[in-house]
Amino acid sequence: MDWGTRTARASKSAQTLGAVRALVVRYRPDRLLLEDCHAPGSRRHPRICALSERVRYLAADESVRTAAISRRRVHRAFAPSGARTRHEIAVAISRIFPETEGRLPPYREAYMSEDDRLSIFDAVSFALTHAHQGGSVRVPGTAAGPQLV
Repeated sequence: MDWGTRTARASKSAQTLGAVRALVVRYRPDRLLLEDCHAPGSRRHPRICALSERVRYLAADESVRTAAISRRRVHRAFAPSGARTRHEIAVAISRIFPETEGRLPPYREAYMSEDDRLSIFDAVSFALTHAHQGGSVRVPGTAAGPQLV
């Protein structure tokens, strides 16, 4: 498994858009899944919501479809398996994909910073939620659709 994160210091939005464009051009994804920052309960900063919209336009320019996935949808998709928190969802994903177990961050206490590795599991949770709600795969522990593993 390969993964990575990028940090933008100055001109964050411009740097982020440049990095996203480079990744889209390089990998030519079928679809780009983004967090739905306009969903009820979303706590995303307005700057991030605006950036997300710019990423959607960038994807459209590159003929890549997008979908917005809310945290609520992710939680609903994983609820039947008993996973309620982001960490529990990450643990559930590591059971589905054992190759991710070595990337699973430790449980985060309130005083700890978020581990960058959690972004791997966020991305996979969005993909599984999108696929599950499209009816093509089943998140283990749910009733509908074919078994993923």
